[in-house]
Amino acid sequence: MELRARRWMVGGAAAVTLLLAALIGVVVSHHEQGHPRPARTGTDYTKDNDANVRVQLLADQILADIADDPTFGGSRIVPSGLEVSVVGAPSAALSNTIATLRAQVSVATRPVTHSWQHLEELTTAINADKASWDRAGVSLSMWGPDYESNKVKIWLTAYSVAADHALVERYGSNEVVIDHESLQATG
Repeated sequence: MELRARRWMVGGAAAVTLLLAALIGVVVSHHEQGHPRPARTGTDYTKDNDANVRVQLLADQILADIADDPTFGGSRIVPSGLEVSVVGAPSAALSNTIATLRAQVSVATRPVTHSWQHLEELTTAINADKASWDRAGVSLSMWGPDYESNKVKIWLTAYSVAADHALVERYGSNEVVIDHESLQATG
């Protein structure tokens, strides 16, 4: 009985191996018979100015409709096309928008914590607080949503650890990032 079980296991493993080999052969021959694998355009959308502008205009037009969607965390052009940040499970509207975009350009998604709308609201709150920061000796130079960190990025006229700590204490380390380079406001 034990010998039959071993023969069946060896025979079964051989059959599975042959089945896999046959399937791989079918897939390879399918591609060799004029059915190409999905082609990549080879376009680097961050370096090809015309392609970059086309994708940016497309994204601006389509994404404008979902700017207030609580699952939309922003977008940016990446070498392969477009990257869309998603908070949790995408809403039906965001899923449809991504599908529409994918019909015209490669779209990748990345998970984030904050919606773009939330980052814009925090930016507005910092705007409202600017005078009090000035009175406290913390000179804000520029601030706004930062796609990369998924936080509001703040630049100071003159960076200091004390100002950094005060801003993080007020808004939270999960909400803002303080750039360590001083930045003089222009114009």
